Amino acid sequence: MVCVSSRRKEQRLIRMRQDFWEYDANGDVKAGPISDNYIFSANGSAVRAYKAVEMEIIPGKVLTEIRQRFYREDGDKDYAYSITTRVPEYSETGLPCHRLEQTYSLGPLRLNTEVVLRTSSSLKNNKTLYSDDNGYQMMKRTYKKFTNNTLARNYFPMVRTAYIEDDLSRLVLLSDRAHGVSSQAGGQLEVIKQNTNEHLLYDLRHRCVVRKYFCSQVMLHRRLWNNLQWNLGYNLTLNDSSVVTPTLWMMLGSVSATSKLYQTGAVELQHRPVVMLIDQPSKYLHTKERPEERLLTCRY
Repeated sequence: MVCVSSRRKEQRLIRMRQDFWEYDANGDVKAGPISDNYIFSANGSAVRAYKAVEMEIIPGKVLTEIRQRFYREDGDKDYAYSITTRVPEYSETGLPCHRLEQTYSLGPLRLNTEVVLRTSSSLKNNKTLYSDDNGYQMMKRTYKKFTNNTLARNYFPMVRTAYIEDDLSRLVLLSDRAHGVSSQAGGQLEVIKQNTNEHLLYDLRHRCVVRKYFCSQVMLHRRLWNNLQWNLGYNLTLNDSSVVTPTLWMMLGSVSATSKLYQTGAVELQHRPVVMLIDQPSKYLHTKERPEERLLTCRY
C-alpha cells in the first residue's frame, strides 16, 4: 500500500509504503539457534512474501475502504495476506491529526515462517523507535549491533503503542494486541522487517526535494516447528495453521498533535464498542415508554 499524508498547516507531504515480508526460521537444533515460544532467531534477512497484488477501492460517504490482496505466486487463486484500510471522512471535523484503521489477514503460513508488516516512509528516525512495555510508559529503543543475533536482539515488545519520529513529524501505530516491533533501518518501524526503502519527500515550504529513509516492522504471525525435545514434550512448537486478523490504527502528524491523541486512541482501540442487534419486543414494560428508549446504545 502506498499512502500519501499531507499536513496542511505545515504544508508537508509524506509518502509511505506497506507490504509483507517473511523470515525463514530454523527448526533443527543441530543446525543452530531455533525460533520457538521464547526465542526469535531468523536464518537471514527477510524476503518479500508475495509476487502479485490485487487492489479494490470502495468509496463511501462515511468512509472509503481499500482492500489489498497479496498472492505468493502470480498464478495463485487464493491470496496469502490482505490489508483492509478504512479511511474515514474527516473533511469538516477540524481534528489536528487523523487516523487510518487497518485490518490484516495472515495465514495459513508455510512451516517455519515468521511474517512481518513493513512500513516505509520518508521520516528520518536514525533507527530509533519508541514502544510501551506496560501499556503506559514509552521506552526509547535505539538500534544496536551485537556479535551474535543482531536482528532478533533489536526487536522489542509493543503492548499497544509504537512510534517513530523526526524533528517535524511522528508516525504512530496503535494495536489491539501485543506484537514485536523493530527499526532495522533508518526511518523504520517493523512489526517485523528489515531493509530500507528510499522515497522522496517534497517540502513545499522550500520548494525542494529531500531524500530520506524510513522503514518499520511489526511481527504479526508465526508458524514454527522444531525438534527440541522440551518443546515437543510440552507442545511448545507453535505449529499453528490458523488465520489471524489483527487490527492497527495509524496516525501521522506533528509531534505535539499525536502526543495528545495516541494514549486515548490506544484505549479506544482496545475497548471498542460492541454493537448488537436485538429483537424489538412486542410489548413494552411501561405504556409511556417510547420504542427508541428500548434500544441499546454503545459509546466509547
